[in-house]
Formats: sequence, structure tokens, C-alpha cells
Amino acid sequence: MKAEVTYDVYKADVFAMAMVILELLTLEKSKFYYSEDKTTLKMDRIAFNISNNSSNYSDSFIKLMKACLHPNPTNRFSM
Repeated sequence: MKAEVTYDVYKADVFAMAMVILELLTLEKSKFYYSEDKTTLKMDRIAFNISNNSSNYSDSFIKLMKACLHPNPTNRFSM
């Protein structure tokens, strides 16, 4: 049985790469961005950490990070 992909794999990759960058910026492990049951993301914490780092990085970079980590995949950055 072949499973159907119901999401845009490219946008999922964009999100995953931005999460790795966010972990590098904050030096926090990814487990802090997920709920206790590992089924949902803590989008408020992600947004908070991006905002906290906005003074350390350019506006363009912060804007890109926000676009890559947008909660709605259809609004996420893509090329």
C-alpha cells in the first residue's frame, strides 16, 4: 500500500531547514519547540525566539525566517 503525500514536501523542507537555523541561533534543542506529546509545534515560542533575536540580525533575515516558519504551509516561503 502506497501512502499519499498530503503536504508540499518542498515547503516542509523549507520549514525543517529554518528550524535547524533557529536551533543554531538560540542554542536550544528542537524538543523545546514541540508539545509534550510531540504532535504539535509551540508556534508562540518559535515566534518569541525569532523576535528576541531580531536585534542581532538584519530585518531581511528575520523576515525570511518568519516566512519560512509560517504556521500555515500555503503561506510559507517558496521559490
